[in-house]
Amino acid sequence: MNSNPLSNLIDGQKQSNSTEFKQRLLHAIQQVCLLGLWRGGFFEYAAFYGGTALSIVHGNDCFSEDLDFSLLNPSTDFSLSDFLDAVKRELTAWGIDATVGMVEKNNSDIESAFIKTNTLDRMISFEIPKNFIKGMHRNEVSHVKFEVDANPPCSFESEFHYLLEPIPFHIRVMALSDIYAGKIHALLARKWQTRVKGRDWYDFIWFSKQKVKLNLQHLEARLKQSGHLKEDVKLTDDLFQEMLITRINGVDFEQAKNDVMPFIKDVRQLENWSPELFSHITATVGK
Repeated sequence: MNSNPLSNLIDGQKQSNSTEFKQRLLHAIQQVCLLGLWRGGFFEYAAFYGGTALSIVHGNDCFSEDLDFSLLNPSTDFSLSDFLDAVKRELTAWGIDATVGMVEKNNSDIESAFIKTNTLDRMISFEIPKNFIKGMHRNEVSHVKFEVDANPPCSFESEFHYLLEPIPFHIRVMALSDIYAGKIHALLARKWQTRVKGRDWYDFIWFSKQKVKLNLQHLEARLKQSGHLKEDVKLTDDLFQEMLITRINGVDFEQAKNDVMPFIKDVRQLENWSPELFSHITATVGK
């Protein structure tokens, strides 16, 4: 029997390939990180949001790599580094030998930190079957980044949710209608360069299927903060839909599908991705 206390998080579900095992490893690291932040009192000041919150808390089946948080109120005194020792201690306590550190800040309201661990070493410590780690590079690194928005554009609702792994504990999570606003902001404002982030569009479909109501006021505040909406303009339903349709018409959905494929198990969900599909979904937002 594997004596590592996190083994059930890694091999408790049937994995079909090494990629899935690596994602389960990152998922376990994410959960231990959240536990460490809870022990350190982090959730007195901040709420969890973004794609990984949808996955861990709400059951969205799209794997997400990074941990995103927002302070409850803007603060110039907040320092994410104050909580890294608690995260490091928790990782060590659960048998994860990892480097934890801050990312250098570049005139941004976002504070970032990272966790890095040797992938092969962790797979061996969790006694992953050899056929899944054969050929894995000795120096391959598993990496989790977490970011805190120290200057949220507006207030938002939050609630506490219990997680049961690796032990029962609770975290503060942004309300779904506000997470939705953040996701739509990413769809409208994210700089794609040559790679469309298909995971944003996958999450958009998830929100639609869950019939989550979009917090339009929160979206307006985010767009104004990022410079994508003028300060004297009110974001109406019609304007929102016009902006999103314009964005949809500029998306290469083949690129979007290629981006999200490694993060989901059933790629048949992507067969009908097209501007027409997402335009139809856009028309139902708020209805």
